Amino acid sequence: MAARRPHCNSFFFFIFLPILACAPYPIYTHAAHAEDSGKTAPQKPVAPEKRSESIRDIPPPDSDNFARLADAFGTDTASKAGVPPHEALPYVISSRYIRVALRQNVTKARFLSAGQIDILGGAHGASVRGDLLVEISGGSERVTVENKTIGKWECALPCTLLSKNEFNVIDYNGTGYRGSMVLFAERRGCFTVVNFTLVEDYLRGVVPLEIGHCRPEEAEAVKAQAIAARTYTYKKVLEKHDQGFDLFPTISDQVYGGVAAENPLCNEAILSTADRVMVYRDSLIYAYYHSTCGGKTANIEDVWENKQPVSYLRSIDDVDEHGQAFCGFSASYFWEDAWPRSTLSSIVGKYSREVFPQNAAAGAIKDLAVSSRFGCGRARVLAVTTPSGTFRYGGDKIRFILRRNKSGFPILRSSLITNVLASSGTITIKGRGYGHGVGMCQYGAIGRARAGQSCEHILKAYYTGVELRKIEVARK
Repeated sequence: MAARRPHCNSFFFFIFLPILACAPYPIYTHAAHAEDSGKTAPQKPVAPEKRSESIRDIPPPDSDNFARLADAFGTDTASKAGVPPHEALPYVISSRYIRVALRQNVTKARFLSAGQIDILGGAHGASVRGDLLVEISGGSERVTVENKTIGKWECALPCTLLSKNEFNVIDYNGTGYRGSMVLFAERRGCFTVVNFTLVEDYLRGVVPLEIGHCRPEEAEAVKAQAIAARTYTYKKVLEKHDQGFDLFPTISDQVYGGVAAENPLCNEAILSTADRVMVYRDSLIYAYYHSTCGGKTANIEDVWENKQPVSYLRSIDDVDEHGQAFCGFSASYFWEDAWPRSTLSSIVGKYSREVFPQNAAAGAIKDLAVSSRFGCGRARVLAVTTPSGTFRYGGDKIRFILRRNKSGFPILRSSLITNVLASSGTITIKGRGYGHGVGMCQYGAIGRARAGQSCEHILKAYYTGVELRKIEVARK
């Protein structure tokens, strides 16, 4: 979701989540799926500009079975930390669990567990430990499960790999994840691997990758990141409740690295802010955040043309009492990129066809200029002139056509372009910031923490008019 600071890979396991093995019904069984025949999971997750247009068109599996899975784990996981006196009544939610689509459209998957895994699918089940290979078998409704202890056998989809080891971790593709795995059938003889886990455990694999490696004196910024990421997560859960999963583990949503990403400072920040979210007028907010705002954040409608103005996502001057930007120490506060004219012409030609197919630029670039700006300084209109005419592009999408001349052609760091310099052979663009500019500036949050601001002060600076609330699971 944001351009991230360098992070450390140190980690430790510090909780054990008891699992009730004697659930009174099978957990995510083939029989339940049969009642919802024809429902499949979405397509392979990709970066935002390439995401499949069909992900919202495919009905999900029966999500009631996830509720049953949550019941089997137990739901009384509330933080023991009380709600501060100044906070409003708790914000009621239906579950503290998250469904993360780790991988889609796969025909095989390998899992590893140091402890016991219960395999639950259809009328059959088994308990195994160690290496487990799952491969599609006989179409898209069944898989072959192979393990040294049980040999080979078939299991109906969907099925659950219920973690029973003492650390509540299952390794998938070399990465350990807390919680359990659920496998769904897809339409073309493939299946989806979904990590079903507590939101608080999910955050332990997210916060370090989003805020980066911080020092103890920056802990308030880490707490602010934890609350923002938690709010973003629960908002996605509400939006995706009728789909087969809630989040991607990539920049499409929030980068999720599982157990290997965890570190003590972030774990402590998550624990000390447990269950706290941001609310505006009794609704969870869209807690967008980014790396570096360049001294001024952006209105949401100025960045994404399909978004309506939102009272809590307004542009702010992110500076201290001396007028110094809180994110001024970021390596991306100032930036500069240069291209040979021919290279930039090829890049703009190719990516404008992808991003603006009805208005693709053609020919060598003769001139490039920001013809108008939003109040925050970001480009409102970028004019690209070629022998074929002048092509105009708007908003944050210009970052996706002005690709940098580096391996993989990453998008431009920011639309806060301060200068364009053109010579006979080279075009140079200078700017400030990194990311879309909406919501919390992560480097700004760190700068504010260094200045002594609390996490609540930080959050209310970036999200205008919000209040912090404690979540509570609705009683059944």
